Amino acid sequence: MRKRLRKKLHRKEFAEYGFSIWLRFNKGLAEQESDRFIDRFLAELIEANGLQFGGGGNRNEWEGVVARAGRGSASEAHRQLVRDWLGSRSAIAEYQIGELQDVWYGFE
Repeated sequence: MRKRLRKKLHRKEFAEYGFSIWLRFNKGLAEQESDRFIDRFLAELIEANGLQFGGGGNRNEWEGVVARAGRGSASEAHRQLVRDWLGSRSAIAEYQIGELQDVWYGFE
């Protein structure tokens, strides 16, 4: 496959990586509190670090994919940043951070 096509299709050296996340809120957390948490998650963590989040959820749990905004890949440092941020929040009962995967072809 020619370089131009590999770039267009995000293959080989042009692959872009991200990771999945899943989180569950503490039981009894009010819907307004979970909404505020998600707003802070997106503003303070995701957007402030040049990332983007695709996913959704409800007042009990959320899941999705974190990737680099624009071209490029999320890194192990981004995974650790998300892990540390979620781990320090009292509103979270449980969370999981996935391994880096190809965001164009690796998630199902």
